[in-house]
Amino acid sequence: MDRVSAVKDAVDVPVDAAVTLDPDVISTRDEWTQLAGRLRDAVEHVYVYNHGLMTPEHFEWVAADG
Repeated sequence: MDRVSAVKDAVDVPVDAAVTLDPDVISTRDEWTQLAGRLRDAVEHVYVYNHGLMTPEHFEWVAADG
């Protein structure tokens, strides 16, 4: 969150964030929910990258109805 805050303080434009759902980085739905919630309060949009590393469970977590 420090990097997100530093970028927001340095520029006068909307800031988005992208996160990886690599299972070695975010391995539980609770971790994802907590991270997404913190980012949602700090940036306009949260994006997910490294889709090839995502498990079927990860896809359920980020699904619109998940």
